[in-house]
Amino acid sequence: KTKSSAFLDLDLQLFGADDKISIHAFSGSPLNRYFAKDVFKLTTNQRINESTNFLRNTLHVSRFTFHVSRFTLLIGLLVTAIMGCTTDQKPKSGHWEIVRHADWETRFYDVFFIDEKTGWAVGNHEGSSFGEEFDSVIAHTTDGGVTWKPQKSGAYYPLREVQFVDHQKGWIAGENGVLLHTDDGGETWMQQLTHTPNSLFDIHFVSNHEGWAVGDYGTVLYTEDGGKTWINRANGIGENSLRGVYFLDPQHGWVVSYEGYAYRTDNGGKTWESQETGIRYELSKVYFVDRNTGWIN
Repeated sequence: KTKSSAFLDLDLQLFGADDKISIHAFSGSPLNRYFAKDVFKLTTNQRINESTNFLRNTLHVSRFTFHVSRFTLLIGLLVTAIMGCTTDQKPKSGHWEIVRHADWETRFYDVFFIDEKTGWAVGNHEGSSFGEEFDSVIAHTTDGGVTWKPQKSGAYYPLREVQFVDHQKGWIAGENGVLLHTDDGGETWMQQLTHTPNSLFDIHFVSNHEGWAVGDYGTVLYTEDGGKTWINRANGIGENSLRGVYFLDPQHGWVVSYEGYAYRTDNGGKTWESQETGIRYELSKVYFVDRNTGWIN
Protein backbone atom coordinates (compact mmCIF):
# COMPACT_ATOMS: atom_id res chain seq x y z
CA LYS A 1 0.00 0.00 0.00
CA THR A 2 1.35 3.41 -0.97
CA LYS A 3 0.17 6.98 -0.78
CA SER A 4 0.85 7.38 -4.47
CA SER A 5 -2.20 8.02 -6.61
CA ALA A 6 -1.36 5.32 -9.15
CA PHE A 7 1.25 3.08 -10.68
CA LEU A 8 2.15 3.51 -14.31
CA ASP A 9 2.07 0.73 -16.91
CA LEU A 10 5.74 -0.12 -16.44
CA ASP A 11 7.78 -3.28 -16.11
CA LEU A 12 8.66 -4.00 -12.49
CA GLN A 13 11.65 -6.21 -11.79
CA LEU A 14 12.67 -8.00 -8.62
CA PHE A 15 16.18 -8.91 -7.59
CA GLY A 16 17.43 -10.80 -4.55
CA ALA A 17 17.92 -14.11 -2.83
CA ASP A 18 15.18 -16.28 -1.36
CA ASP A 19 15.06 -14.45 1.96
CA LYS A 20 15.02 -10.84 0.77
CA ILE A 21 13.85 -9.18 -2.42
CA SER A 22 13.30 -5.62 -3.58
CA ILE A 23 11.34 -4.00 -6.39
CA HIS A 24 11.43 -0.57 -8.06
CA ALA A 25 8.47 1.21 -9.68
CA PHE A 26 7.45 4.61 -10.98
CA SER A 27 4.22 6.23 -9.83
CA GLY A 28 1.91 8.41 -11.89
CA SER A 29 -1.19 10.55 -11.80
CA PRO A 30 -4.65 9.14 -12.61
CA LEU A 31 -5.27 12.31 -14.65
CA ASN A 32 -2.27 11.63 -16.87
CA ARG A 33 -1.29 7.97 -16.88
CA TYR A 34 2.05 8.71 -18.55
CA PHE A 35 3.27 11.44 -16.18
CA ALA A 36 6.04 9.93 -14.06
CA LYS A 37 6.32 11.15 -10.49
CA ASP A 38 8.09 9.39 -7.63
CA VAL A 39 10.25 6.27 -7.65
CA PHE A 40 9.21 3.61 -5.15
CA LYS A 41 11.07 0.61 -3.78
CA LEU A 42 9.43 -2.36 -2.08
CA THR A 43 11.56 -4.44 0.26
CA THR A 44 10.24 -7.59 1.88
CA ASN A 45 11.69 -10.44 3.91
CA GLN A 46 9.12 -12.88 2.61
CA ARG A 47 10.27 -15.84 0.58
CA ILE A 48 9.83 -15.61 -3.17
CA ASN A 49 6.71 -17.76 -3.39
CA GLU A 50 5.05 -15.82 -0.56
CA SER A 51 5.95 -12.48 -2.18
CA THR A 52 4.56 -13.38 -5.59
CA ASN A 53 1.30 -14.50 -3.99
CA PHE A 54 1.17 -11.27 -1.99
CA LEU A 55 1.62 -9.13 -5.10
CA ARG A 56 -0.95 -11.12 -7.05
CA ASN A 57 -3.53 -10.96 -4.24
CA THR A 58 -3.10 -7.38 -3.05
CA LEU A 59 -2.65 -5.36 -6.23
CA HIS A 60 -4.96 -5.08 -9.22
CA VAL A 61 -2.62 -6.80 -11.66
CA SER A 62 -3.30 -7.01 -15.38
CA ARG A 63 0.05 -8.60 -16.16
CA PHE A 64 1.85 -11.18 -14.05
CA THR A 65 4.87 -12.93 -15.50
CA PHE A 66 7.87 -14.31 -13.75
CA HIS A 67 11.15 -16.05 -14.34
CA VAL A 68 13.11 -17.70 -11.53
CA SER A 69 16.82 -18.35 -11.72
CA ARG A 70 19.08 -19.55 -8.91
CA PHE A 71 19.49 -16.21 -7.15
CA THR A 72 17.28 -13.82 -9.10
CA LEU A 73 13.56 -13.36 -9.48
CA LEU A 74 12.44 -11.28 -12.45
CA ILE A 75 8.86 -10.15 -12.34
CA GLY A 76 6.92 -8.29 -15.00
CA LEU A 77 3.81 -6.56 -13.75
CA LEU A 78 1.54 -4.23 -15.65
CA VAL A 79 -0.50 -2.44 -13.01
CA THR A 80 -3.43 -0.32 -14.05
CA ALA A 81 -4.02 3.14 -12.61
CA ILE A 82 -5.78 2.67 -9.27
CA MET A 83 -6.53 5.18 -6.59
CA GLY A 84 -4.44 4.63 -3.50
CA CYS A 85 -3.55 0.97 -4.17
CA THR A 86 -5.75 -0.01 -1.23
CA THR A 87 -6.14 -3.59 -0.03
CA ASP A 88 -7.78 -5.51 2.78
CA GLN A 89 -4.94 -8.01 2.94
CA LYS A 90 -1.71 -7.20 4.76
CA PRO A 91 1.73 -8.55 3.87
CA LYS A 92 3.59 -10.60 6.41
CA SER A 93 6.61 -8.38 6.01
CA GLY A 94 7.42 -5.57 3.62
CA HIS A 95 7.02 -1.87 2.98
CA TRP A 96 7.12 0.69 0.19
CA GLU A 97 9.48 3.63 0.45
CA ILE A 98 10.05 6.60 -1.84
CA VAL A 99 13.66 6.41 -2.97
CA ARG A 100 13.46 9.49 -5.17
CA HIS A 101 11.00 12.40 -5.37
CA ALA A 102 10.54 13.41 -8.99
CA ASP A 103 11.57 16.80 -10.28
CA TRP A 104 11.26 15.83 -13.95
CA GLU A 105 8.45 16.27 -16.44
CA THR A 106 8.72 13.10 -18.47
CA ARG A 107 6.53 10.35 -19.85
CA PHE A 108 8.33 7.13 -18.96
CA TYR A 109 7.13 4.09 -20.90
CA ASP A 110 9.55 1.41 -19.72
CA VAL A 111 12.18 0.64 -17.08
CA PHE A 112 14.80 -2.12 -17.05
CA PHE A 113 17.20 -3.14 -14.26
CA ILE A 114 20.12 -5.47 -15.00
CA ASP A 115 20.68 -5.85 -11.25
CA GLU A 116 19.34 -4.31 -8.04
CA LYS A 117 21.31 -1.08 -8.49
CA THR A 118 21.74 -0.54 -12.23
CA GLY A 119 18.83 0.43 -14.45
CA TRP A 120 17.52 2.53 -17.31
CA ALA A 121 14.18 4.24 -17.96
CA VAL A 122 13.02 5.51 -21.35
CA GLY A 123 10.30 7.82 -22.65
CA ASN A 124 9.89 11.39 -23.85
CA HIS A 125 9.67 14.89 -22.42
CA GLU A 126 6.43 16.46 -21.22
CA GLY A 127 6.93 19.72 -23.11
CA SER A 128 4.79 22.74 -23.76
CA SER A 129 5.27 22.43 -27.51
CA PHE A 130 4.88 19.63 -30.06
CA GLY A 131 8.64 19.48 -30.57
CA GLU A 132 9.42 19.22 -26.85
CA GLU A 133 6.91 16.41 -26.33
CA PHE A 134 8.63 14.26 -28.93
CA ASP A 135 12.13 14.74 -27.54
CA SER A 136 13.30 11.33 -26.34
CA VAL A 137 14.56 10.63 -22.81
CA ILE A 138 16.95 8.02 -21.38
CA ALA A 139 17.56 8.07 -17.61
CA HIS A 140 20.21 5.89 -15.93
CA THR A 141 20.73 4.94 -12.28
CA THR A 142 23.53 3.08 -10.53
CA ASP A 143 22.15 3.35 -6.98
CA GLY A 144 18.79 1.62 -7.23
CA GLY A 145 16.88 4.69 -8.37
CA VAL A 146 17.96 7.19 -5.71
CA THR A 147 19.63 9.33 -8.37
CA TRP A 148 19.13 9.37 -12.13
CA LYS A 149 21.36 10.86 -14.81
CA PRO A 150 20.37 11.54 -18.42
CA GLN A 151 21.96 9.76 -21.33
CA LYS A 152 21.94 11.24 -24.83
CA SER A 153 19.85 9.22 -27.24
CA GLY A 154 20.47 11.13 -30.44
CA ALA A 155 16.84 10.36 -31.33
CA TYR A 156 13.85 12.63 -31.63
CA TYR A 157 10.85 10.33 -31.16
CA PRO A 158 9.42 8.76 -27.96
CA LEU A 159 11.25 5.66 -26.75
CA ARG A 160 9.05 2.72 -25.79
CA GLU A 161 11.10 -0.28 -24.65
CA VAL A 162 14.58 -0.96 -23.26
CA GLN A 163 16.48 -4.21 -22.70
CA PHE A 164 20.05 -5.00 -21.66
CA VAL A 165 21.71 -8.40 -21.92
CA ASP A 166 24.58 -7.38 -19.61
CA HIS A 167 25.88 -4.18 -18.01
CA GLN A 168 27.25 -2.89 -21.32
CA LYS A 169 25.07 -4.08 -24.19
CA GLY A 170 21.52 -2.85 -24.58
CA TRP A 171 18.84 -1.82 -27.07
CA ILE A 172 15.96 0.65 -27.09
CA ALA A 173 12.94 0.57 -29.41
CA GLY A 174 10.84 3.62 -30.18
CA GLU A 175 8.30 5.28 -32.40
CA ASN A 176 8.84 5.86 -36.13
CA GLY A 177 11.13 2.87 -36.45
CA VAL A 178 13.74 4.11 -33.98
CA LEU A 179 16.08 1.42 -32.64
CA LEU A 180 19.12 2.36 -30.55
CA HIS A 181 22.08 0.28 -29.38
CA THR A 182 24.86 0.75 -26.83
CA ASP A 183 27.89 -1.38 -26.01
CA ASP A 184 29.21 0.87 -23.23
CA GLY A 185 26.33 0.95 -20.74
CA GLY A 186 24.62 3.89 -22.39
CA GLU A 187 27.52 6.32 -22.45
CA THR A 188 26.91 6.42 -26.20
CA TRP A 189 23.82 5.33 -28.11
CA MET A 190 23.92 4.63 -31.84
CA GLN A 191 20.85 4.40 -34.07
CA GLN A 192 20.48 1.16 -36.01
CA LEU A 193 18.92 1.05 -39.47
CA THR A 194 15.54 -0.72 -39.40
CA HIS A 195 14.21 0.23 -42.86
CA THR A 196 10.75 0.92 -41.44
CA PRO A 197 8.83 4.07 -40.42
CA ASN A 198 6.52 1.98 -38.22
CA SER A 199 6.63 2.50 -34.48
CA LEU A 200 8.33 -0.27 -32.49
CA PHE A 201 6.82 -1.23 -29.13
CA ASP A 202 8.82 -4.19 -27.85
CA ILE A 203 12.19 -5.90 -28.26
CA HIS A 204 13.61 -9.18 -27.03
CA PHE A 205 17.16 -10.51 -27.29
CA VAL A 206 18.09 -14.08 -26.46
CA SER A 207 21.84 -13.36 -26.73
CA ASN A 208 24.28 -10.57 -27.51
CA HIS A 209 23.63 -11.11 -31.21
CA GLU A 210 20.14 -12.52 -31.79
CA GLY A 211 16.96 -10.54 -31.18
CA TRP A 212 13.54 -9.41 -32.42
CA ALA A 213 11.60 -6.13 -32.49
CA VAL A 214 7.86 -5.74 -33.14
CA GLY A 215 5.55 -2.85 -33.90
CA ASP A 216 2.75 -1.35 -35.98
CA TYR A 217 1.33 -2.86 -39.18
CA GLY A 218 2.60 -6.36 -38.47
CA THR A 219 6.23 -5.33 -38.15
CA VAL A 220 8.53 -8.15 -37.02
CA LEU A 221 12.25 -7.43 -37.31
CA TYR A 222 15.01 -9.96 -36.72
CA THR A 223 18.77 -9.62 -36.27
CA GLU A 224 21.52 -12.19 -35.84
CA ASP A 225 24.41 -9.72 -35.66
CA GLY A 226 23.43 -7.51 -32.72
CA GLY A 227 21.38 -5.15 -34.86
CA LYS A 228 23.89 -4.26 -37.53
CA THR A 229 21.31 -5.59 -39.96
CA TRP A 230 17.59 -6.11 -39.39
CA ILE A 231 15.35 -8.17 -41.68
CA ASN A 232 11.58 -8.57 -41.83
CA ARG A 233 10.12 -11.84 -40.47
CA ALA A 234 6.37 -11.28 -40.43
CA ASN A 235 5.11 -14.08 -42.67
CA GLY A 236 1.58 -15.03 -41.56
CA ILE A 237 0.87 -12.07 -39.26
CA GLY A 238 -0.83 -9.53 -41.52
CA GLU A 239 -1.06 -5.86 -40.53
CA ASN A 240 -1.99 -6.15 -36.86
CA SER A 241 -0.29 -3.75 -34.47
CA LEU A 242 2.16 -5.91 -32.53
CA ARG A 243 2.86 -4.83 -28.95
CA GLY A 244 4.79 -7.67 -27.28
CA VAL A 245 7.39 -10.29 -28.23
CA TYR A 246 9.12 -13.07 -26.30
CA PHE A 247 11.41 -15.90 -27.41
CA LEU A 248 12.12 -18.88 -25.20
CA ASP A 249 15.09 -19.80 -27.38
CA PRO A 250 16.21 -18.89 -30.93
CA GLN A 251 13.46 -21.04 -32.48
CA HIS A 252 10.38 -20.78 -30.23
CA GLY A 253 8.69 -17.42 -29.78
CA TRP A 254 5.38 -15.57 -29.46
CA VAL A 255 4.03 -12.11 -30.34
CA VAL A 256 0.78 -10.42 -29.27
CA SER A 257 -1.17 -7.58 -30.85
CA TYR A 258 -3.22 -4.53 -29.97
CA GLU A 259 -6.22 -6.24 -31.56
CA GLY A 260 -6.04 -9.20 -29.15
CA TYR A 261 -4.30 -11.72 -31.40
CA ALA A 262 -1.40 -14.00 -30.52
CA TYR A 263 1.04 -15.71 -32.87
CA ARG A 264 3.58 -18.48 -32.39
CA THR A 265 6.67 -19.57 -34.31
CA ASP A 266 8.72 -22.76 -34.09
CA ASN A 267 11.32 -21.76 -36.68
CA GLY A 268 12.77 -18.49 -35.46
CA GLY A 269 10.06 -16.32 -36.98
CA LYS A 270 10.32 -17.55 -40.57
CA THR A 271 6.61 -18.39 -40.33
CA TRP A 272 3.97 -17.55 -37.72
CA GLU A 273 0.86 -19.45 -36.67
CA SER A 274 -2.18 -17.67 -35.21
CA GLN A 275 -3.34 -18.76 -31.75
CA GLU A 276 -6.83 -17.97 -30.48
CA THR A 277 -6.92 -15.91 -27.26
CA GLY A 278 -10.68 -15.58 -26.94
CA ILE A 279 -10.45 -11.80 -26.49
CA ARG A 280 -10.43 -8.78 -28.78
CA TYR A 281 -8.83 -6.04 -26.76
CA GLU A 282 -5.27 -4.85 -26.39
CA LEU A 283 -2.55 -7.35 -25.54
CA SER A 284 0.75 -5.70 -24.68
CA LYS A 285 3.14 -8.30 -23.24
CA VAL A 286 3.86 -12.02 -23.46
CA TYR A 287 6.11 -14.31 -21.41
CA PHE A 288 6.73 -18.08 -21.39
CA VAL A 289 8.66 -20.31 -18.97
CA ASP A 290 8.58 -23.34 -21.31
CA ARG A 291 6.96 -24.26 -24.62
CA ASN A 292 3.56 -24.90 -23.04
CA THR A 293 3.30 -22.48 -20.11
CA GLY A 294 3.05 -18.73 -20.53
CA TRP A 295 1.16 -15.52 -19.78
CA ILE A 296 -0.09 -12.63 -21.90
CA ASN A 297 -1.50 -9.28 -20.88
